[in-house]
Amino acid sequence: MIQEKTKIYDGYDGYMDEECITLCDKLNSLSHVETTESCCGHCKEPYMIFFDCDDFIRLGKLYRCVNRNYSDGKWRIECCCSDGNPTHGFLLTSKEPFNSKEEMMESVNNLIENIDYWENPIFDDYFKNMKTIEEKAKAYDEAIKVIKDNLDALNEITETSAEVVNIQSIKNCFYRAFPELAESEDERIRKTLIDYFNTCHGDYYGELKRKDILAWLEKQGEQKPIDKVEPKFKNGQWIVWRDKCYKVNYNGCGYELVDQDGLSTSLEYGTIDENAHLWDVTTDAKDGDVLQLGVVTAIFQKYIGNGNCKCYCSVCDGIFEIPSQDDDDYYGCHDATPATKEQRELLFKSMKDDGYEWDAEKLELKEIELKPIWNKNDENYMKSAIEMIMHCI
Repeated sequence: MIQEKTKIYDGYDGYMDEECITLCDKLNSLSHVETTESCCGHCKEPYMIFFDCDDFIRLGKLYRCVNRNYSDGKWRIECCCSDGNPTHGFLLTSKEPFNSKEEMMESVNNLIENIDYWENPIFDDYFKNMKTIEEKAKAYDEAIKVIKDNLDALNEITETSAEVVNIQSIKNCFYRAFPELAESEDERIRKTLIDYFNTCHGDYYGELKRKDILAWLEKQGEQKPIDKVEPKFKNGQWIVWRDKCYKVNYNGCGYELVDQDGLSTSLEYGTIDENAHLWDVTTDAKDGDVLQLGVVTAIFQKYIGNGNCKCYCSVCDGIFEIPSQDDDDYYGCHDATPATKEQRELLFKSMKDDGYEWDAEKLELKEIELKPIWNKNDENYMKSAIEMIMHCI
């Protein structure tokens, strides 16, 4: 659970765009909200602030703030998925790049005023009608408890046969609505056997005493189900186990761990839990590792704090890039994961096409000489050119 805040958040570093500070201050002052990354767009790209939020009521208020019916219509909120932890987050972004800094700040200030407006307590009752998942689960559990108490009371009623039939009909309605309250087939068989032996007159059945049989059957009802082993890691997360990175998948009865080369290992839940931990870019990423940063594949250099890192090179949408070593040229890595074999191959192919190769030992890029590729079409074209020249002589 994200801690509630009562003061303006001031935990930014020196890399932050000043145009984002006031809006990030406002967002971080709200309970259940925490910003993770921001960029003003510099009038070339849309203005963006990534944030986490674990409360549906809070998220509903923020969505209302950017609704075009209640704002200048220049903003929207998107849900973002990630292979990391958490597996999802949110993006507050302008729909288009701003034409000037003045236009940008005017819209930012309008949005801040809109957030303040919807924070008025007079709207609380309206938004509280949007129950969170936790509230819905709690209400369901409370309903189950009430129905179970009533079922227990019905089970104690012993009236005429007609009334018993009516009571059973009522119970059957409850069971159809809430199957988890219905007795299992094993429990019904156990109770039927108890009723049978209670109505029998013989004291022995084979070599067994009737009272011993009944005592055993009663004891079976006291046994509790074996605790189910719940998985520690979630589907899609990357973990480190035995100094190697794996992506976690579920195969129904345990983990299926897939390494960065696509090789898989199946293990039961609980087998690796004590010796494995979630992969974290701040502690597990090493100089020279190939990482996936959202839609960007990059060779990691170092983590510089505040969800950002420096990289030697990267590829995005097939475009290879070598960043400068300036302090303001960095990559957001709050959703970073180890790169898969396919992602690494795409990076190295784009790198080679641009005339570079990676020296993993020296941790540096090297230029390579691009040799022209001579194909059959080139040969035919050259023959035609020579024939044309000979014809002219």
